[in-house]
Amino acid sequence: MEESGAPVSDRRHASHRVADQLEAAIDAGKYPPDRPLPSYRRIANDYGIAINTAQAAVRLLSARGRVHIKANSGAYVCNEPRAPAPGEELREIQTDVARLRKQLNDVSTGLAEVERRVDEAMNHLTSEDK
Repeated sequence: MEESGAPVSDRRHASHRVADQLEAAIDAGKYPPDRPLPSYRRIANDYGIAINTAQAAVRLLSARGRVHIKANSGAYVCNEPRAPAPGEELREIQTDVARLRKQLNDVSTGLAEVERRVDEAMNHLTSEDK
């Protein structure tokens, strides 16, 4: 899913775009320090994205030091941006790459199935012509 209003030229993953928009809202004071961000479901609904994409956006904000995530409680805006822990950004990139590889594999598998069906249909058509 894509969030509405995203420029066509912005080819970054939706999680990065939403994280940037949430960070801008934090900077503008919409989400004050020590207060929670909206729930993942609310972020997903507000931005027209999947819940897992909303979770990835919040993880990006955490990696940037803008929020801290409390288990079973949500994400809370940090008083002051903190420096990301060593390797935090790299882990986020590795997670994104793994997700993209899985999506590519799924698309490839689907394409192979479509090609197989087209071949079957073509074989069926040519056998009827004889």
